[in-house]
Amino acid sequence: MASLVKFELKKILGRRVTQVSLAVLFVLSLLFMGLNVLQQAAVNPVGDPPMLSGTAAIAQQRANAQQCAGPITDEAVAAVVGEFRTFLDEDGEVKAPYDDPDTPEGAQFRAWYHTRFQYLSLVLGPWMQGYEVPDVVAARVSTAEPLDVYGQAAAKLAATLADPNGRLTYTPVEQAFWLSRYDKVPKPVEYGYAGGWDDVLNCLGFLLFAMMAVVLACAPVFTAEYQQRTDAVVLATRCGKTKLPWAKVAAAVVFATVAYGLFALVIVGVPLAFFGADGAALPVQMRSLTSAWGLTMAQTAVVGVGLGYAALLALLAVTLLLSARLRSPMAIFAIGIAVLVAPLLVPSVQNNVVNHLLYLLPYFVLDGTTLLGPVSYAAGPLVLDYHVALLAVYAATVLICVPLAARIFAQHQVA
Repeated sequence: MASLVKFELKKILGRRVTQVSLAVLFVLSLLFMGLNVLQQAAVNPVGDPPMLSGTAAIAQQRANAQQCAGPITDEAVAAVVGEFRTFLDEDGEVKAPYDDPDTPEGAQFRAWYHTRFQYLSLVLGPWMQGYEVPDVVAARVSTAEPLDVYGQAAAKLAATLADPNGRLTYTPVEQAFWLSRYDKVPKPVEYGYAGGWDDVLNCLGFLLFAMMAVVLACAPVFTAEYQQRTDAVVLATRCGKTKLPWAKVAAAVVFATVAYGLFALVIVGVPLAFFGADGAALPVQMRSLTSAWGLTMAQTAVVGVGLGYAALLALLAVTLLLSARLRSPMAIFAIGIAVLVAPLLVPSVQNNVVNHLLYLLPYFVLDGTTLLGPVSYAAGPLVLDYHVALLAVYAATVLICVPLAARIFAQHQVA
């Protein structure tokens, strides 16, 4: 069996489509991850030059986060909001003389604001509506009375869950499920620098390149035998109808795993190399205080990469089934790529069923925001959170499609 798998793996690697697609997509991944570093931007609080880019911007982002590091308590938020309000009028506009960047007061406000912008965006998030900026929110958040940051965050989460016009609608059981999970999130949330892990979550979508490479390389696994008319020969051998189909499947899985690992090494390694691995133990509430997931930043990155691999195996299983059934690799390419880019082509809809189906596709699995959102699948009293539901669906896909692909090839009637 091992020799058969090795032989089939050589066939996959020996195809020009495999070599070209893997090389091109891998280079594109390196290019985009490099541009991701070079295009980092941060305001220079000193003012000269006004904007920083690349590694200098990353260093400034680190300094900004470290300046605000510590537990996000009601008192800490009240203090920073109160200080912010001293620069603003009642409409949320910066008042004179702080609105003139050429004055010492303007430079003081610039330095204060831009070193705390990310922190303010996070801690004022529970009060934000839509795409509001911290200036507007700070103007209406009164510090005359004690703040309840996590109570406000829970209220915003509850409002999202109860909104009948959202992308998803939630049953009462689901609403209780997520609110209960949010109650269990450790509080107060610790704030600090986790730029590398945050960037990994932002760049998970580039793992779609790995999936494209796998579809392109594995589509001909069975189909090539039909096209080259070698099916009559291989199926007539001693292992043709027994071990050979499974050897092809095993070779495809080995190739897919190694290819995905190489792409994942780039997607994870580049951010950690340039941004650093600091903040691995910080909670995911660093990205949103309303998140109900009890994970650290590093754990979330591992979960994202792991769920991406599960999605890859499910996509590979479908690809192998199509390869065993169809005669044209191009048709399989088209179907596989359509699955990967479908969310980009489908306009935003407010349909609960459609969105639940779309969230099962790899595009959303590799989206850091969706990965940490309140996405769930319910059947009566049973509620599966997003991660568990994905694993269940992908496992079912593999268990159905892979044996079916092997069986179709083994029972193929040679023309």
